[in-house]
Amino acid sequence: MNDNNEDTYKIFHGLKPVKRNRRKEGQSEYYYLDPRGTDRFADFKEIDVESEDSPNPKIKAILRDDLKKNEQDYYIWRTRKDEKVRGKHAEREGKIFNWHIPPTGGHPGEDYNCRCWAEPYRAEMAEQFNITPKFDLSGLPQYAENDKADVVSDGTYGSNDEFLYARMWENIKEQENIVLYPYLDTKGFITIGAGANVNDWNVFKKLNLTVNGLPATEAQKWEAYKHMRELSEEKDEHGNYVHRNVKAKFFENKTNVRISDAEAQKLAQNHMTNDLAHLRKEFTDFDSFPLPLKEVLLDIQYNVIGGVNQHDWPKLYKAIREKNVFGNDGIVNNVNRSDVAPKRNNWAKDTARLIRF
Repeated sequence: MNDNNEDTYKIFHGLKPVKRNRRKEGQSEYYYLDPRGTDRFADFKEIDVESEDSPNPKIKAILRDDLKKNEQDYYIWRTRKDEKVRGKHAEREGKIFNWHIPPTGGHPGEDYNCRCWAEPYRAEMAEQFNITPKFDLSGLPQYAENDKADVVSDGTYGSNDEFLYARMWENIKEQENIVLYPYLDTKGFITIGAGANVNDWNVFKKLNLTVNGLPATEAQKWEAYKHMRELSEEKDEHGNYVHRNVKAKFFENKTNVRISDAEAQKLAQNHMTNDLAHLRKEFTDFDSFPLPLKEVLLDIQYNVIGGVNQHDWPKLYKAIREKNVFGNDGIVNNVNRSDVAPKRNNWAKDTARLIRF
């Protein structure tokens, strides 16, 4: 019953009729399986129908039951909702799809230059959708067997890396506070933007900094850098560092240099370039990983000191090798980070639940 073959999945979930080779008295030539109430194939009930084209009369109840029991099989199609979204994908916005039954063109992000993404489906969402008996009506899990995907480009990303950069940047903006002035992290390192470490003067002076809207001179950069280093080393009477456990907002008026949003994104992308190089060394088959797994690994690499490595993440490495997503030792249960906000950990788990090998 866990066979990923599309036809097998459809049969076992009441989506495709079965033809009887030998009929007993009172039986029809075609029937649907009813998987409700059991996990054993031998206990499946049979629902007789008149012909191969007859819809399953119990499909509404079967779908509702499956949406509650097997939420991991489903996702909600989401788009960027702009003029670049191809027509067929715009029609899929907000509809439920099944991971085992790919629509024409593939799942979100699989079609050429597709910027769509899959939002994890939750069983409690079932009542939000108008589940109807016919597969071609709005609101059902969309199987799209007959639609023809548009061939126009959805977005302008020219490579998988650029696509990952764009997706990651959207996540960073959601998860982190983008700080446009220098601040100190908990280790006392000078930081800026989306967590970019600029503690070295040779790095700091290359930043595209401004003062009152004008490009900062090297002297102005040096003054800001020197002052931040002084703040980093400042201690109280007990020998404790004063400014290493305060919020970034505290440093807003400590210097007058600033970066733009574009510079913050550029710094983040430089960080991600190095992160991807590291991940490709750690996982020689990284480029063949499902998109959600790439996103989670990149987020961990970007966010965690020391990044992703076999020593610190042995269970995650094992789960990836075994392609174990949902088990007790699966990927979902091994992407948690002790030093990040619950919101970010929840994002990682939700994204990991979308992984399909």
